[in-house]
Amino acid sequence: MEPKCSRLDMCVGLLIDTFCNFSGTDDDSSTLSKGELKTLLQKELPFTLDHATDKARLDEVFATLDGDKDGVINFEEFVSMVGAVAALCHEHFSEMRKQAECQMPAL
Repeated sequence: MEPKCSRLDMCVGLLIDTFCNFSGTDDDSSTLSKGELKTLLQKELPFTLDHATDKARLDEVFATLDGDKDGVINFEEFVSMVGAVAALCHEHFSEMRKQAECQMPAL
């Protein structure tokens, strides 16, 4: 009997699968072009990065992600973005939880 995949194993697989699904639409299936990144953000992070797909904001996000300045986003740069988004979401939800605890009436 094979061991069951953990949730984190599945997350890693989803990261790889998502990158591959969006990176394969142009000549280079190993990177994301700006257009591919825009499509990925619109389809996979529509609420989390809702303003990241307007032209000026997308240019800024792309320039920030493209660490080696080669004009495309490789898998490592993509994973860095997902990690940064996860960290910001964690921070936001932790702050919301703290505020909710402060507002609860004492018993």
